Amino acid sequence: MIRVAVAALVVALTASAPAKKIDVGQFSYGLAAAGGSVWVGGLGTGDVARVSADGKVVSHTVVGPRIFNLAVAPGAVWAISNLSNLAVRIDAKTGKVTTKVNVGFA
Repeated sequence: MIRVAVAALVVALTASAPAKKIDVGQFSYGLAAAGGSVWVGGLGTGDVARVSADGKVVSHTVVGPRIFNLAVAPGAVWAISNLSNLAVRIDAKTGKVTTKVNVGFA
């Protein structure tokens, strides 16, 4: 179901406007769509940038060094900081960190 929703989002965004480059202020890795925004993981500062539907960076949430992956859950975006071994839950409405889970070294 999530794959279908993401595919629909990609099709809708592609059909509605040409692609444009958005500067989130750092090298990035990992994308997620939640709460009406696209979330971008940062390899540089460890922030997760929230990009609105009109392409503006509306916030940065500090998570930890080297955000490597993002995942969507109901009402949230999870970010993985691979240098600190943390999974961090970000509330999709507020952009605030609500939970940090030490996942250990894999």
